[in-house]
Amino acid sequence: MNNRSVALVVLGVFLTILFPGCLPKVDYQTQSFDIGEASVLSGKQLRFIARDFIVEKRSLTPGYSREIFDQTSLPTDPTNHQHIDFSQSDPFALSLPSSSEFAYFGRLHADLFIGSDGTISFGGQGTGNSDLVGFFLSDQISLLPVDATVEGSATSYALFEDGIIITYQNVNGNTFQCELDLGANQRFNITITYAVVDGNTRAGVVGLADSIGYTRNLNPTESDVLHLLDTYYVESDLLQSTSEW
Repeated sequence: MNNRSVALVVLGVFLTILFPGCLPKVDYQTQSFDIGEASVLSGKQLRFIARDFIVEKRSLTPGYSREIFDQTSLPTDPTNHQHIDFSQSDPFALSLPSSSEFAYFGRLHADLFIGSDGTISFGGQGTGNSDLVGFFLSDQISLLPVDATVEGSATSYALFEDGIIITYQNVNGNTFQCELDLGANQRFNITITYAVVDGNTRAGVVGLADSIGYTRNLNPTESDVLHLLDTYYVESDLLQSTSEW
């Protein structure tokens, strides 16, 4: 990041403090879908490119750009990956090696939580992906609103030196996979591939939630989130690429 970019960030923070309503609304990398609407994601891959400027375990300007590709099959074969049994633990807690922490919106995490609802959360159990208010109450990624406890579903994970692969197969007719980059070259990108998304997929939210960064509150409440949605939020079109913000 150059000096001009740093200056713009500092100016933005200053203006936010003095005039919280003066900044334009932004793309929050999140989209709500009604029943069946998420099928537009079928055969697509969303890649969220993380900013790489890390200072004291917190990105100075945390955020992501978004790229979209055609991808009709899973990038990684999950046949030999570790099965997740949600009847034993939901969410399933996965601890990472100390040398492989994952930075989500600039904050490093040594644990992540994989939910049967199609979410990956950080810092503890997520708050669901059925609506925007609940979604923004925690730091989490919603891959797709599903129920992976139904018979015939299969969810698995694999931990590699440079990333984590999490796969949901035949979950309510949906098959999708997420790769979290564990920071090669200080990049912590997120790639979600939708091999198949069923036309009857349940309603809910897909995308990224940064509860602390968006609400500016270490312990966000529903009131904080409602203010966020009313003041700053612009819903994404996830199938459109974006630049960094």
